[in-house]
Amino acid sequence: MLTGCGAWRQICLVIVLLLVFGGLSYADWNNLYWEDEFAGGTTDQTWDTFSGGGVGSHTVVDLGGGNYGYQHSAPYLGDPPDVGFAGAYVDAIEGDQGMKGWVDTSPMGVDDSAALSFLRYTPTVVPDQGFGTGYALAITHNSSGQITASIRQVFEDREDLIGSEELVSSTYTDVWFRFLAIGTDGDTRLRGRVWADGTNEPSDWLLDVGVTSDFYNTGSGGVGAVTLTGDLEVATATFDNVAYGTPEPTTMALLVTGVGALILRRRRAA
Repeated sequence: MLTGCGAWRQICLVIVLLLVFGGLSYADWNNLYWEDEFAGGTTDQTWDTFSGGGVGSHTVVDLGGGNYGYQHSAPYLGDPPDVGFAGAYVDAIEGDQGMKGWVDTSPMGVDDSAALSFLRYTPTVVPDQGFGTGYALAITHNSSGQITASIRQVFEDREDLIGSEELVSSTYTDVWFRFLAIGTDGDTRLRGRVWADGTNEPSDWLLDVGVTSDFYNTGSGGVGAVTLTGDLEVATATFDNVAYGTPEPTTMALLVTGVGALILRRRRAA
């Protein structure tokens, strides 16, 4: 009888652990605040748009197979400001934040372009004259055809690389991303994952950095595109399955270790 009880305890423990870790693996999106799949060619959320010099564009486009995405185009503006940018955000201000989604960073030929997911975003006080402020996960299609990822802190008149730029793919590919901003002030932590479409989400963080000064503790989440160099070039990034949530403290502890990794799969047909 004791052996039987011990066996049942072990079985119950395994079941409980499966339920706990299965539930917690999705818990970072239990606090889902909003999402947008752009189904039917329309946006589910109210997106506030901005662009450098007012010349960027934002539109829902047909990706084929009944799928739609939100496309941002950012023409290079010359000198100054020596960059081109276009983006949109949902005006929902939170502290601890996370965003995830799918993105196509269209080839540009010879110059760099980047898709941006940004958190704790505050728009500029002068519309279309500056990007605003916040933290950005930049997914770059560089002039060598590589896809790289980096985390950047955005100021009104510049952006600073935080940590290092990491290689995602040596050749062009559509990607998924996950981006988190957790903690406040000196405890602010930024984490990002970027992985090729058609593969499972990794359990570790490609990017994991702390912020040392000029902290942003609240703001909104959004997506966009930026042209880094090149006269007459246009950066284009198309997003789909974009979601925004507020991670729970227990989940953030799991995310630090990578235990609570959520495997994303594209909803679109192959």
